[in-house]
Amino acid sequence: MSKRRVLMRQSESKVKWRVMRHRVSFIGMIVIVAAVVAVVGHFPRQAVHSAAASSGDWPMYLGNNARTGYNNAETAITATTAHNLKVHWTYSTGGAISTQPVEVNGTVYWGSWDGNEYATDLSGNKIWSTPISTATPDCTSTGS
Repeated sequence: MSKRRVLMRQSESKVKWRVMRHRVSFIGMIVIVAAVVAVVGHFPRQAVHSAAASSGDWPMYLGNNARTGYNNAETAITATTAHNLKVHWTYSTGGAISTQPVEVNGTVYWGSWDGNEYATDLSGNKIWSTPISTATPDCTSTGS
């Protein structure tokens, strides 16, 4: 066999190997993408939102992961009943309260600019408080 033919066969072999390697890489990428899609599709996020909304709990800030602040299952407060709302209880802290409370299983969780996180029952009775930082200046005032 001539030297030229040997070099051509080696070259052809290298090209075939490269093509095969690229095909295997491409198939591997397809398998990985399919696995990711299968895993992500397996965990329905909407069902979690619907369960929280239908139960009336607001387990996180603004009610859900989408931060809509809306509960389509709400029937107690409507445009015709909103004028009947009144303050049920108040709580004083060493700073302003500018957070939205989160209520879960009869406990209301909220923070204050005095550096504490609080938990109260639905009547405003303190269950616990814990410092989470040093007191911060009241950023809600205009500082005239």
